[in-house]
Amino acid sequence: MLDKKQIAKTFGKKAAEYDTYARVQKYVGSTLLSKFSEHEVSIEGPVLDLGTGSGYFLPEIKKQFPNDPLFALDLSEGMIKHASSKYSSLLAAAVVSDAEHLPFVDNSFAVIYSSMAIQWCEDIDGLLKELCRVVKPGGLIVFSTLLPKTLYELKDAWQTIDQGAHVNRFLDSEVILDAMNQNANVEHFKCEFVTAHYSDLKTLLHSIKGIGANTVVDGSKAMSKGQYKQLIKAYDQCRSVSGQLPATYDVCYGILRVEK
Repeated sequence: MLDKKQIAKTFGKKAAEYDTYARVQKYVGSTLLSKFSEHEVSIEGPVLDLGTGSGYFLPEIKKQFPNDPLFALDLSEGMIKHASSKYSSLLAAAVVSDAEHLPFVDNSFAVIYSSMAIQWCEDIDGLLKELCRVVKPGGLIVFSTLLPKTLYELKDAWQTIDQGAHVNRFLDSEVILDAMNQNANVEHFKCEFVTAHYSDLKTLLHSIKGIGANTVVDGSKAMSKGQYKQLIKAYDQCRSVSGQLPATYDVCYGILRVEK
């Protein structure tokens, strides 16, 4: 079971430095934003950035929808404080809330944009029902999330040491697509691998920790010095011909058109 209080606390602690380490997150969020050019938003109304994090994409969302009120929502109070202090002039409101229990009335938004946030939700079907509830008929839900092969190099390296859960498990694409089909019209669904490269394991792990994504849902004990030395040796088997260590993210992009 997800400990959402712990997840919110961990991400909140990293709010100020999040953008420094969020290379993959920036790429994925930008790719997701580009989808608006391919899918018309035919109705007017407020726009919600769900799981806004540091608020990095708020300026670009506002450029896409300059005349519509923009709302930011995140589970982490620390993230919301950071985003609202930096981008207050762009926002109609900044809200601390769980995405699975939104504090909005039915048909509140024309668009929900959510990049790499919904993997922290318990129930994908229940979540999409809730998102559809607050989106107007004809509106869009545009999201990206993570799939099971995320950080598979790190998982494989740990498997040579012990069988503990050191990397989070994420839903299969088939489960996500089925939930999408159950709740709205699927206009787009695509998966891809996105890989970042690092000079050494310390830098790689620091990058994961730097975005607050080091919370493991199933729990794991702190790494010992002995385990760290073993992990360096095991992960080194993944080193590329250019001498870099890869960290691969298994990403999917989805777009739903809400019809009621």
